Amino acid sequence: MKTLKQCLTAICTALLLLPLVAGCASPAATQVSPAPEQATQATTTTQKNEILKIGFAMDLTGPGAEWFVPFANILEMEIDRINSEGGIEVAGTKYDLEFFKETTNLTPEGAKAAAEKLMYQDGVKIMWGAGILDEVMALQDVTTPNKVMNLSACFGQECLSGKLVDGKIVDPYERSITIVASGRETQPGLWRWVRENYPDYKRVADITIDTVASHWSYDEVESKVLATYGFESVIQEYYETGLTDFYAILTRALAENPDVIHCSNSPPNEWALMMKQAREMGFKGIFLREEMGAQNLIDIAGAKNIEGLVGWDYPTGTLPEYKDLVKRYTERYGRWDAYAPVGVRMLPVLIAAMQKAGTVDDVDKIIATLVSNTWTTYGQELAFCGEEYYGENHLAITPLVITQARDGVFTPVGEMSIDDQCNSLK
Repeated sequence: MKTLKQCLTAICTALLLLPLVAGCASPAATQVSPAPEQATQATTTTQKNEILKIGFAMDLTGPGAEWFVPFANILEMEIDRINSEGGIEVAGTKYDLEFFKETTNLTPEGAKAAAEKLMYQDGVKIMWGAGILDEVMALQDVTTPNKVMNLSACFGQECLSGKLVDGKIVDPYERSITIVASGRETQPGLWRWVRENYPDYKRVADITIDTVASHWSYDEVESKVLATYGFESVIQEYYETGLTDFYAILTRALAENPDVIHCSNSPPNEWALMMKQAREMGFKGIFLREEMGAQNLIDIAGAKNIEGLVGWDYPTGTLPEYKDLVKRYTERYGRWDAYAPVGVRMLPVLIAAMQKAGTVDDVDKIIATLVSNTWTTYGQELAFCGEEYYGENHLAITPLVITQARDGVFTPVGEMSIDDQCNSLK
Protein backbone atom coordinates (compact mmCIF):
# COMPACT_ATOMS: atom_id res chain seq x y z
CA MET A 1 0.00 0.00 0.00
CA LYS A 2 1.31 3.41 -1.00
CA THR A 3 2.37 5.80 1.71
CA LEU A 4 0.86 9.30 2.08
CA LYS A 5 4.17 10.78 0.96
CA GLN A 6 4.13 8.68 -2.26
CA CYS A 7 0.57 9.76 -3.08
CA LEU A 8 1.34 13.44 -2.54
CA THR A 9 4.40 13.12 -4.74
CA ALA A 10 2.34 11.54 -7.55
CA ILE A 11 -0.35 14.24 -7.33
CA CYS A 12 2.18 17.04 -7.44
CA THR A 13 3.93 15.49 -10.42
CA ALA A 14 0.61 15.21 -12.28
CA LEU A 15 -0.25 18.82 -11.52
CA LEU A 16 3.15 19.97 -12.81
CA LEU A 17 2.71 17.99 -16.05
CA LEU A 18 -0.89 19.13 -16.69
CA PRO A 19 -0.04 22.38 -18.53
CA LEU A 20 2.34 20.46 -20.82
CA VAL A 21 -0.29 17.84 -21.64
CA ALA A 22 -2.89 20.52 -22.24
CA GLY A 23 -0.46 22.38 -24.48
CA CYS A 24 0.16 19.28 -26.61
CA ALA A 25 -3.57 18.70 -27.04
CA SER A 26 -4.41 22.27 -28.03
CA PRO A 27 -4.27 23.04 -31.80
CA ALA A 28 -4.15 26.76 -31.05
CA ALA A 29 -0.98 26.37 -29.05
CA THR A 30 0.93 24.60 -31.86
CA GLN A 31 -0.52 26.25 -35.03
CA VAL A 32 2.00 28.27 -37.07
CA SER A 33 0.60 31.44 -38.63
CA PRO A 34 1.18 31.50 -42.39
CA ALA A 35 3.03 34.28 -44.09
CA PRO A 36 0.73 36.97 -45.49
CA GLU A 37 0.98 35.69 -49.08
CA GLN A 38 0.22 32.12 -47.95
CA ALA A 39 -2.82 33.28 -46.01
CA THR A 40 -4.17 35.10 -49.09
CA GLN A 41 -3.65 32.03 -51.28
CA ALA A 42 -5.38 29.77 -48.73
CA THR A 43 -8.37 32.12 -48.56
CA THR A 44 -8.67 32.19 -52.38
CA THR A 45 -8.42 28.44 -52.91
CA THR A 46 -10.90 27.56 -50.17
CA GLN A 47 -13.59 29.87 -51.55
CA LYS A 48 -15.09 27.38 -54.04
CA ASN A 49 -17.22 28.48 -57.00
CA GLU A 50 -20.70 27.15 -57.54
CA ILE A 51 -20.92 24.14 -59.89
CA LEU A 52 -22.57 24.21 -63.32
CA LYS A 53 -23.04 20.70 -64.65
CA ILE A 54 -22.57 19.98 -68.36
CA GLY A 55 -23.54 16.61 -69.83
CA PHE A 56 -22.32 14.64 -72.84
CA ALA A 57 -24.26 11.69 -74.29
CA MET A 58 -22.73 10.47 -77.55
CA ASP A 59 -21.18 7.25 -78.81
CA LEU A 60 -17.78 6.85 -77.12
CA THR A 61 -17.38 3.10 -77.54
CA GLY A 62 -19.25 1.97 -80.65
CA PRO A 63 -19.12 2.67 -84.41
CA GLY A 64 -19.51 6.41 -83.89
CA ALA A 65 -16.55 6.76 -81.52
CA GLU A 66 -14.30 8.17 -84.24
CA TRP A 67 -16.67 11.11 -84.50
CA PHE A 68 -17.58 11.66 -80.90
CA VAL A 69 -14.52 10.85 -78.79
CA PRO A 70 -12.83 13.97 -80.25
CA PHE A 71 -15.98 15.96 -79.38
CA ALA A 72 -15.69 14.86 -75.76
CA ASN A 73 -11.91 15.31 -75.61
CA ILE A 74 -11.93 18.90 -76.77
CA LEU A 75 -14.87 19.87 -74.56
CA GLU A 76 -13.05 18.39 -71.56
CA MET A 77 -9.89 20.28 -72.54
CA GLU A 78 -11.68 23.61 -72.79
CA ILE A 79 -13.66 23.07 -69.59
CA ASP A 80 -10.40 22.35 -67.76
CA ARG A 81 -8.94 25.57 -69.20
CA ILE A 82 -11.97 27.64 -68.18
CA ASN A 83 -11.90 26.27 -64.64
CA SER A 84 -8.15 26.86 -64.33
CA GLU A 85 -8.76 30.49 -65.26
CA GLY A 86 -11.33 30.97 -62.49
CA GLY A 87 -14.51 29.63 -64.07
CA ILE A 88 -17.32 31.76 -65.48
CA GLU A 89 -19.49 34.47 -63.94
CA VAL A 90 -23.24 34.68 -64.56
CA ALA A 91 -25.47 37.24 -62.81
CA GLY A 92 -22.82 37.94 -60.19
CA THR A 93 -22.18 34.29 -59.29
CA LYS A 94 -19.02 32.41 -60.23
CA TYR A 95 -19.23 28.85 -61.50
CA ASP A 96 -16.84 26.03 -62.28
CA LEU A 97 -18.00 23.68 -65.02
CA GLU A 98 -18.31 20.00 -64.20
CA PHE A 99 -18.34 17.59 -67.15
CA PHE A 100 -20.28 14.30 -67.13
CA LYS A 101 -19.87 11.80 -70.00
CA GLU A 102 -22.00 8.82 -71.00
CA THR A 103 -21.83 6.66 -74.13
CA THR A 104 -24.88 5.92 -76.27
CA ASN A 105 -23.34 3.12 -78.39
CA LEU A 106 -25.07 4.80 -81.34
CA THR A 107 -28.42 3.22 -80.43
CA PRO A 108 -31.78 4.71 -79.39
CA GLU A 109 -31.81 2.56 -76.24
CA GLY A 110 -28.30 3.70 -75.32
CA ALA A 111 -29.17 7.34 -75.92
CA LYS A 112 -32.26 7.18 -73.72
CA ALA A 113 -30.33 5.46 -70.91
CA ALA A 114 -27.47 7.97 -71.13
CA ALA A 115 -29.85 10.94 -71.01
CA GLU A 116 -31.72 9.53 -68.01
CA LYS A 117 -28.46 8.93 -66.13
CA LEU A 118 -27.24 12.48 -66.81
CA MET A 119 -30.56 14.07 -65.85
CA TYR A 120 -31.76 12.02 -62.91
CA GLN A 121 -28.48 11.00 -61.25
CA ASP A 122 -26.06 13.76 -62.25
CA GLY A 123 -28.53 16.66 -62.31
CA VAL A 124 -27.58 17.98 -65.75
CA LYS A 125 -29.77 20.66 -67.38
CA ILE A 126 -27.67 21.16 -70.53
CA MET A 127 -26.08 18.40 -72.60
CA TRP A 128 -24.37 17.66 -75.88
CA GLY A 129 -26.57 14.73 -76.90
CA ALA A 130 -26.37 12.15 -79.71
CA GLY A 131 -25.45 12.35 -83.35
CA ILE A 132 -27.65 9.99 -85.39
CA LEU A 133 -31.34 10.76 -85.94
CA ASP A 134 -32.75 7.58 -84.36
CA GLU A 135 -30.79 8.04 -81.13
CA VAL A 136 -31.33 11.82 -81.06
CA MET A 137 -35.08 11.34 -81.19
CA ALA A 138 -34.96 8.77 -78.37
CA LEU A 139 -32.81 11.09 -76.29
CA GLN A 140 -34.93 14.18 -76.92
CA ASP A 141 -38.11 12.30 -76.08
CA VAL A 142 -36.63 12.31 -72.57
CA THR A 143 -34.87 15.69 -72.43
CA THR A 144 -37.65 17.86 -73.91
CA PRO A 145 -40.38 17.24 -71.28
CA ASN A 146 -37.77 17.53 -68.53
CA LYS A 147 -36.77 21.01 -69.77
CA VAL A 148 -33.22 19.96 -70.57
CA MET A 149 -31.40 21.74 -73.39
CA ASN A 150 -29.82 19.40 -75.92
CA LEU A 151 -27.13 20.23 -78.48
CA SER A 152 -27.06 17.46 -81.07
CA ALA A 153 -24.82 16.68 -84.04
CA CYS A 154 -27.71 15.26 -86.00
CA PHE A 155 -28.68 15.46 -89.67
CA GLY A 156 -32.39 15.56 -90.54
CA GLN A 157 -35.54 17.62 -90.15
CA GLU A 158 -36.80 15.63 -87.18
CA CYS A 159 -33.64 16.36 -85.16
CA LEU A 160 -34.91 19.90 -84.70
CA SER A 161 -38.56 19.95 -85.64
CA GLY A 162 -39.85 16.90 -83.80
CA LYS A 163 -41.49 13.72 -84.96
CA LEU A 164 -43.20 13.84 -88.34
CA VAL A 165 -46.48 11.98 -88.82
CA ASP A 166 -48.02 12.24 -92.30
CA GLY A 167 -45.78 15.22 -92.96
CA LYS A 168 -46.92 17.09 -89.84
CA ILE A 169 -44.78 17.81 -86.77
CA VAL A 170 -45.90 16.24 -83.50
CA ASP A 171 -44.13 16.50 -80.15
CA PRO A 172 -41.80 19.36 -81.24
CA TYR A 173 -38.30 19.40 -79.80
CA GLU A 174 -38.36 23.05 -78.73
CA ARG A 175 -35.28 22.67 -76.52
CA SER A 176 -33.05 21.18 -79.21
CA ILE A 177 -30.14 22.92 -80.94
CA THR A 178 -28.31 21.37 -83.90
CA ILE A 179 -24.61 22.23 -83.74
CA VAL A 180 -23.47 21.17 -87.20
CA ALA A 181 -24.63 21.95 -90.72
CA SER A 182 -26.35 19.01 -92.40
CA GLY A 183 -26.25 18.01 -96.02
CA ARG A 184 -29.19 20.32 -96.64
CA GLU A 185 -26.92 23.26 -95.88
CA THR A 186 -23.65 21.96 -97.37
CA GLN A 187 -24.45 19.66 -100.29
CA PRO A 188 -25.50 22.47 -102.65
CA GLY A 189 -22.15 24.25 -102.21
CA LEU A 190 -20.13 21.04 -102.57
CA TRP A 191 -21.94 19.79 -105.68
CA ARG A 192 -21.77 23.25 -107.25
CA TRP A 193 -17.99 23.22 -106.74
CA VAL A 194 -17.76 19.77 -108.39
CA ARG A 195 -19.84 20.96 -111.34
CA GLU A 196 -17.58 24.00 -111.82
CA ASN A 197 -14.33 22.05 -111.51
CA TYR A 198 -15.30 18.73 -113.11
CA PRO A 199 -17.65 19.79 -115.91
CA ASP A 200 -17.55 16.36 -117.59
CA TYR A 201 -18.58 14.45 -114.47
CA LYS A 202 -22.23 13.46 -114.40
CA ARG A 203 -22.92 10.03 -112.90
CA VAL A 204 -23.21 9.64 -109.10
CA ALA A 205 -23.31 6.47 -106.98
CA ASP A 206 -24.53 6.70 -103.36
CA ILE A 207 -23.39 4.20 -100.72
CA THR A 208 -24.20 4.80 -97.05
CA ILE A 209 -25.58 3.25 -93.87
CA ASP A 210 -29.28 2.44 -93.72
CA THR A 211 -30.71 5.01 -91.31
CA VAL A 212 -33.62 7.43 -91.35
CA ALA A 213 -31.14 10.28 -91.74
CA SER A 214 -29.50 8.65 -94.76
CA HIS A 215 -32.81 8.27 -96.57
CA TRP A 216 -33.74 11.85 -95.63
CA SER A 217 -30.39 13.03 -96.97
CA TYR A 218 -31.02 11.49 -100.36
CA ASP A 219 -34.79 11.98 -100.71
CA GLU A 220 -35.01 15.52 -99.32
CA VAL A 221 -31.63 16.94 -100.29
CA GLU A 222 -29.35 15.14 -102.69
CA SER A 223 -31.91 14.16 -105.32
CA LYS A 224 -32.88 17.82 -105.67
CA VAL A 225 -29.31 19.13 -105.66
CA LEU A 226 -28.13 16.63 -108.27
CA ALA A 227 -30.98 17.60 -110.58
CA THR A 228 -30.21 21.29 -110.07
CA TYR A 229 -26.58 20.91 -111.14
CA GLY A 230 -27.07 18.40 -113.92
CA PHE A 231 -25.90 15.19 -112.23
CA GLU A 232 -27.53 11.79 -112.64
CA SER A 233 -28.05 9.43 -109.70
CA VAL A 234 -27.24 5.97 -111.04
CA ILE A 235 -27.52 3.81 -107.90
CA GLN A 236 -28.33 4.08 -104.16
CA GLU A 237 -26.95 1.38 -101.88
CA TYR A 238 -27.82 1.18 -98.16
CA TYR A 239 -26.15 -1.21 -95.71
CA GLU A 240 -26.14 -2.00 -91.99
CA THR A 241 -23.36 -0.33 -90.05
CA GLY A 242 -20.47 -2.60 -89.06
CA LEU A 243 -19.74 -3.78 -92.60
CA THR A 244 -16.06 -4.05 -93.55
CA ASP A 245 -16.31 -5.87 -96.90
CA PHE A 246 -17.79 -3.50 -99.50
CA TYR A 247 -16.70 -5.45 -102.57
CA ALA A 248 -20.16 -6.81 -103.42
CA ILE A 249 -21.79 -3.39 -103.07
CA LEU A 250 -19.00 -1.75 -105.04
CA THR A 251 -19.31 -4.35 -107.79
CA ARG A 252 -22.92 -3.27 -108.32
CA ALA A 253 -22.07 0.41 -108.02
CA LEU A 254 -19.06 0.39 -110.35
CA ALA A 255 -21.09 -1.48 -112.98
CA GLU A 256 -22.98 1.81 -113.39
CA ASN A 257 -19.75 3.66 -114.32
CA PRO A 258 -20.02 6.47 -111.75
CA ASP A 259 -17.85 9.58 -111.90
CA VAL A 260 -18.47 10.36 -108.21
CA ILE A 261 -19.05 8.08 -105.22
CA HIS A 262 -20.94 9.87 -102.46
CA CYS A 263 -21.45 8.78 -98.84
CA SER A 264 -23.65 10.81 -96.50
CA ASN A 265 -23.70 9.20 -93.05
CA SER A 266 -21.41 6.18 -92.64
CA PRO A 267 -18.92 6.15 -89.75
CA PRO A 268 -15.46 7.38 -90.85
CA ASN A 269 -13.76 3.98 -90.61
CA GLU A 270 -16.36 2.41 -92.89
CA TRP A 271 -16.16 5.30 -95.36
CA ALA A 272 -12.37 4.94 -95.45
CA LEU A 273 -12.61 1.20 -96.20
CA MET A 274 -15.16 1.91 -98.90
CA MET A 275 -12.82 4.36 -100.67
CA LYS A 276 -9.84 2.01 -100.33
CA GLN A 277 -11.73 -0.92 -101.81
CA ALA A 278 -13.20 1.21 -104.62
CA ARG A 279 -9.69 2.21 -105.70
CA GLU A 280 -8.55 -1.40 -105.51
CA MET A 281 -11.38 -2.27 -107.90
CA GLY A 282 -10.28 0.37 -110.38
CA PHE A 283 -12.45 3.41 -109.60
CA LYS A 284 -10.83 6.51 -111.14
CA GLY A 285 -13.32 9.23 -110.21
CA ILE A 286 -13.64 11.37 -107.07
CA PHE A 287 -15.37 10.93 -103.72
CA LEU A 288 -17.69 13.39 -101.98
CA ARG A 289 -18.79 13.55 -98.37
CA GLU A 290 -20.51 16.44 -96.56
CA GLU A 291 -18.12 16.51 -93.61
CA MET A 292 -14.47 17.17 -92.87
CA GLY A 293 -11.57 15.09 -94.05
CA ALA A 294 -9.77 13.60 -91.05
CA GLN A 295 -6.39 11.96 -90.58
CA ASN A 296 -8.00 8.62 -89.73
CA LEU A 297 -9.28 8.40 -93.32
CA ILE A 298 -5.67 8.52 -94.52
CA ASP A 299 -4.58 6.07 -91.80
CA ILE A 300 -7.11 3.47 -92.96
CA ALA A 301 -7.42 4.06 -96.71
CA GLY A 302 -4.03 5.55 -97.57
CA ALA A 303 -3.40 8.99 -99.04
CA LYS A 304 -3.46 7.77 -102.66
CA ASN A 305 -6.81 6.07 -102.27
CA ILE A 306 -8.66 9.14 -100.98
CA GLU A 307 -7.12 11.46 -103.58
CA GLY A 308 -9.78 13.84 -104.87
CA LEU A 309 -12.12 13.51 -101.86
CA VAL A 310 -14.29 16.64 -101.63
CA GLY A 311 -15.65 17.77 -98.25
CA TRP A 312 -15.72 20.71 -95.88
CA ASP A 313 -13.88 21.86 -92.77
CA TYR A 314 -13.46 24.74 -90.34
CA PRO A 315 -10.66 27.27 -91.01
CA THR A 316 -8.30 25.62 -88.53
CA GLY A 317 -5.23 26.56 -90.56
CA THR A 318 -5.94 30.27 -90.96
CA LEU A 319 -7.63 31.81 -87.91
CA PRO A 320 -5.31 32.40 -84.90
CA GLU A 321 -7.96 31.19 -82.45
CA TYR A 322 -8.30 27.89 -84.28
CA LYS A 323 -4.54 27.53 -84.62
CA ASP A 324 -4.23 27.89 -80.85
CA LEU A 325 -7.00 25.31 -80.36
CA VAL A 326 -5.22 22.86 -82.65
CA LYS A 327 -1.90 23.44 -80.85
CA ARG A 328 -3.33 22.84 -77.38
CA TYR A 329 -5.35 19.79 -78.47
CA THR A 330 -2.31 18.25 -80.16
CA GLU A 331 -0.17 18.83 -77.06
CA ARG A 332 -2.76 17.16 -74.86
CA TYR A 333 -3.90 14.25 -77.04
CA GLY A 334 -0.95 13.61 -79.37
CA ARG A 335 -2.46 14.72 -82.68
CA TRP A 336 -5.19 16.93 -84.07
CA ASP A 337 -8.54 15.44 -85.04
CA ALA A 338 -10.65 17.28 -87.61
CA TYR A 339 -13.93 16.25 -85.92
CA ALA A 340 -13.02 17.99 -82.66
CA PRO A 341 -14.24 21.55 -83.40
CA VAL A 342 -17.82 20.52 -84.21
CA GLY A 343 -19.08 20.47 -80.65
CA VAL A 344 -16.73 22.86 -78.88
CA ARG A 345 -17.70 25.79 -81.11
CA MET A 346 -20.88 26.01 -79.05
CA LEU A 347 -19.20 26.23 -75.64
CA PRO A 348 -18.10 29.91 -75.76
CA VAL A 349 -21.43 30.80 -77.35
CA LEU A 350 -23.43 28.95 -74.67
CA ILE A 351 -21.50 30.70 -71.89
CA ALA A 352 -22.01 34.11 -73.52
CA ALA A 353 -25.74 33.40 -73.91
CA MET A 354 -26.02 32.49 -70.21
CA GLN A 355 -24.25 35.70 -69.27
CA LYS A 356 -26.48 37.77 -71.53
CA ALA A 357 -29.63 36.01 -70.28
CA GLY A 358 -28.45 36.30 -66.66
CA THR A 359 -29.23 32.69 -65.78
CA VAL A 360 -27.79 29.17 -65.78
CA ASP A 361 -31.08 27.52 -64.79
CA ASP A 362 -33.76 28.96 -67.07
CA VAL A 363 -33.12 26.83 -70.15
CA ASP A 364 -35.87 28.42 -72.23
CA LYS A 365 -34.50 31.91 -71.57
CA ILE A 366 -30.97 30.76 -72.47
CA ILE A 367 -32.20 29.26 -75.74
CA ALA A 368 -34.23 32.34 -76.64
CA THR A 369 -31.16 34.50 -76.05
CA LEU A 370 -28.91 32.09 -77.92
CA VAL A 371 -30.90 31.86 -81.15
CA SER A 372 -31.83 35.54 -81.38
CA ASN A 373 -28.26 36.83 -81.48
CA THR A 374 -25.12 36.53 -83.58
CA TRP A 375 -21.99 35.42 -81.71
CA THR A 376 -18.24 35.04 -82.13
CA THR A 377 -16.60 31.68 -81.46
CA TYR A 378 -12.90 30.99 -82.00
CA GLY A 379 -12.64 33.99 -84.31
CA GLN A 380 -15.68 33.06 -86.43
CA GLU A 381 -19.16 34.48 -86.66
CA LEU A 382 -21.87 32.04 -85.56
CA ALA A 383 -25.52 32.61 -86.37
CA PHE A 384 -28.76 30.66 -86.23
CA CYS A 385 -31.18 29.89 -89.04
CA GLY A 386 -33.53 27.12 -90.19
CA GLU A 387 -37.02 28.37 -89.32
CA GLU A 388 -38.34 28.06 -92.87
CA TYR A 389 -37.56 24.34 -93.08
CA TYR A 390 -37.05 23.10 -89.50
CA GLY A 391 -39.68 25.27 -87.84
CA GLU A 392 -37.24 27.06 -85.52
CA ASN A 393 -34.02 29.05 -85.94
CA HIS A 394 -32.17 26.42 -83.91
CA LEU A 395 -29.47 25.48 -86.43
CA ALA A 396 -26.00 26.85 -85.54
CA ILE A 397 -24.02 27.89 -88.63
CA THR A 398 -20.47 29.22 -89.14
CA PRO A 399 -18.61 29.82 -92.41
CA LEU A 400 -17.00 26.67 -93.81
CA VAL A 401 -14.08 25.86 -96.08
CA ILE A 402 -14.51 23.49 -99.03
CA THR A 403 -11.58 21.06 -99.10
CA GLN A 404 -10.17 18.46 -101.47
CA ALA A 405 -7.66 15.74 -100.69
CA ARG A 406 -4.53 16.43 -102.73
CA ASP A 407 -1.32 14.50 -102.17
CA GLY A 408 -2.40 13.52 -98.66
CA VAL A 409 -3.41 17.04 -97.62
CA PHE A 410 -6.98 18.30 -97.20
CA THR A 411 -6.46 21.48 -99.21
CA PRO A 412 -8.84 24.50 -99.03
CA VAL A 413 -10.37 25.06 -102.48
CA GLY A 414 -13.46 27.16 -101.77
CA GLU A 415 -15.77 28.66 -99.15
CA MET A 416 -19.38 28.45 -97.97
CA SER A 417 -20.65 31.51 -96.11
CA ILE A 418 -23.41 31.53 -93.50
CA ASP A 419 -25.82 32.89 -96.13
CA ASP A 420 -24.78 30.17 -98.60
CA GLN A 421 -25.72 27.50 -96.08
CA CYS A 422 -28.86 29.09 -94.62
CA ASN A 423 -30.30 29.80 -98.08
CA SER A 424 -28.91 26.69 -99.78
CA LEU A 425 -32.13 25.18 -101.16
CA LYS A 426 -34.19 28.33 -101.67
